[in-house]
Amino acid sequence: MENQATVATAMLALAVVLSGCTQTSVNRPPSVTSSEPGPEVTMTEGGTLRFAVEATDPDGQPLTCRWYVDGNQSLVTRPPFILDYAPGRAVGDHQVRAVVSDGSLTASKAWRVTVLPVDRPPVIVTDPPGSGPLAVNEGGALLFTVNAKDPEGAPVSLRWTLDGATVLEGGASYRFEPDFGQSGAHIVSVHCSDGNSTTSHAWDVTVVDVNRAPRLTSWSPPSDIHIRELDTQEFCATASDEDGDRVVLNWSLDGEPATTGPSFLLVTGYLSAGDHVVSVEAGDGRLSASHSWAVRVDNLNRPPRVSGHEPPVDAATTEFGPVTFRLDGADDDDDALSVSWFVDNGTVPASTGTVFNWTPGYGSAGNHTVSAVLSDGTESVSRSWNVTVTRAVADWTVLVYMNADNDLEPYLVEDLNEMEQVGSSSNLSVVVQADRCPGYDKTDGDWNGTRRYRVESDDDPRLVGSRMLEDLGELDMGDGRTLQDFLLWGLEHFPARRFLIVLSGHGDGWQGISQDFTDGNDRLSVEELAGAMGAFSKARGAPADVLLLDVCYWAMLETGWGLRETASFIVGSEDIDPSAGQPYDGSLGVLAASPDISPRELARRLVEVFGSEYSGGAYPPQEADTFTLSAVDTSGLEALAVALDRLCEVAAGNMSTAGPELQSARAGTGSFGKPEFIDLYDLVARWRSRSTLAALNETAEAVLAAINATVVAESHGSLRTFSRGVSIYFPAVSSAYRASYGDLAFSRAHSWDMLLDAYYNAAGRGAGGISDGDAPAGRASPSADSPRLSVSESKGLSVNGADILMLAVKGGD
Repeated sequence: MENQATVATAMLALAVVLSGCTQTSVNRPPSVTSSEPGPEVTMTEGGTLRFAVEATDPDGQPLTCRWYVDGNQSLVTRPPFILDYAPGRAVGDHQVRAVVSDGSLTASKAWRVTVLPVDRPPVIVTDPPGSGPLAVNEGGALLFTVNAKDPEGAPVSLRWTLDGATVLEGGASYRFEPDFGQSGAHIVSVHCSDGNSTTSHAWDVTVVDVNRAPRLTSWSPPSDIHIRELDTQEFCATASDEDGDRVVLNWSLDGEPATTGPSFLLVTGYLSAGDHVVSVEAGDGRLSASHSWAVRVDNLNRPPRVSGHEPPVDAATTEFGPVTFRLDGADDDDDALSVSWFVDNGTVPASTGTVFNWTPGYGSAGNHTVSAVLSDGTESVSRSWNVTVTRAVADWTVLVYMNADNDLEPYLVEDLNEMEQVGSSSNLSVVVQADRCPGYDKTDGDWNGTRRYRVESDDDPRLVGSRMLEDLGELDMGDGRTLQDFLLWGLEHFPARRFLIVLSGHGDGWQGISQDFTDGNDRLSVEELAGAMGAFSKARGAPADVLLLDVCYWAMLETGWGLRETASFIVGSEDIDPSAGQPYDGSLGVLAASPDISPRELARRLVEVFGSEYSGGAYPPQEADTFTLSAVDTSGLEALAVALDRLCEVAAGNMSTAGPELQSARAGTGSFGKPEFIDLYDLVARWRSRSTLAALNETAEAVLAAINATVVAESHGSLRTFSRGVSIYFPAVSSAYRASYGDLAFSRAHSWDMLLDAYYNAAGRGAGGISDGDAPAGRASPSADSPRLSVSESKGLSVNGADILMLAVKGGD
């Protein structure tokens, strides 16, 4: 700084000389005249050190001082120039610098400051139990815990003392467990050291004297006793007290005071029979110890007598048929009597009391023994009956094949609870094989797999209370063998004069029924269902009386015809079956109220109950307005199929005329949830009304008459007024036709699919004005991307003496 000032002064003087002017004033820098302390200073952390400088300015200019700590400006002062430096905990080397300025030029002074650390004692932080006076019982425990650390981070050690004596070296916790005899005042201390200094904390602890209970040191007899009336028995006991208190022995009999002292003599009499308790209690006035003996006193009496019983002789009943047994007894000593009932010499009583109602269950047919044991507690007598159990032959057995292994699970579980509103009886056996699916309904324990139940009356609408007969694990309910096994099992174990078979689940018309999600979406074909039903009919010697199909789209001619020999009456829906399905409380209620009802009347009533249920305003319009249900007499299905064959023959022989009329009729015919399923009566009636062919009109009339003769009952919603009870497969265009339809037994035996072939072929050619927008060339002339056609079978239809060859198209579905 001084060199810079000298140069500046010289340059200014030179400038004055050169300009010819006189300059008399040049600014000179200030100078530091004194400072304190010396240039190198040592201090301790947490302290304060004063720095001061004195400075002058040769030009008399006012001065200021800027103070810097470690290069950072800390303070600006005017004389006197003083800085009180407090480094806090900043241990290490630091620089303090003072810069004196006259506004233009400066002078400075610097110090080196070394801050040394200060050793501080450790710190103890106590956790509960805190710092106040403490108390603990003899035999109790008190846990002391501290958190100790050194402010400088030095390692610390802990030492615990009790009344000045070391009890634990190290550890942040100490557990004080005073024993008996340590009552009084104590001091628990903890001492924390960092090697240089020590910090301590102490607790005042009062150990409270605890009275210890007396102790029974011996007693006799050593265990419970068994004596007879008129016997005597002496009981003795000794006791001690660890606190030296006086101990008194008090005796009681059956809870009542008896005597005081070291022994008690029990004397029994004729009325002493039974169970008793002798107790001794050793007490010191505050606490006690006790011991008890169970004393069984046998009655010196005569055995009880059977004074009456029902039935008077052996009994006979059926499975699920209750039998009432009664046994009365007397005792000359007026002892209390009990009756225990056993079935087939069981070791656990089936019941107690004078009356026993026994209901033999599933699989119990055969000979059984029911025994009653009359006891006075000591001696007993017994009475046995031979019971012959036969299989009950009910008026009706309902076999329900319930496939809930799909998204219908919640509704079918509700159906099972609806069935329990009626249940089974001696006249009605309701048996269910139900298969559930994971993920759709969690009620009733969310069980999965397949179970068999005999449905019993139950008022709980959510839980199934019926008796489970078998747990079969997971079964494929879309396999005909599973259905056949169930039907034959039900026929064997639940015989009846008449049978109602119910299939509940998904239905897709002739394409299948009873879809099982767990087993690859397998479902029963018409042929599989007919096979299982046929096996049942063969084993029974007669077809099922009524087959109720609680599924969608199975009131079809094709399905009914395929099942015609396996059931006398079939009840099903042409359309989508409502989610809630059959109102089983009402349907089964018909059977419960009228067990003698005929199969025809039952089929009619099932339709009637269903229609009343869905027309009653309790269901949304999409179900109430579109439901359908019909019952058909299967004995008329073959005649209906033959009448339809004749209509097909006439139409096929006159396709140029009949084809456009059929297309017009098809366009106006009502269809269902699947547009390819249409009402047969509505179609034929519309066709007849458009026909100009007398022969076609005559055969159409025969078809309508056959439908009327076959349909026993029919009910429908307000949007299904065209429904007359029997539907048929008729896709509006050939591209919607499934070639597998030709594989049906109905298609192989009758001519409807041949008529469809002729109709679609005519449409493909544009013959007679018939159009098929989806297949311009018809199925007889496929386009490049149509299914490949092959002649798999031919049927000869004779129309007016001419033979017509009709080709069945076989291709991918």
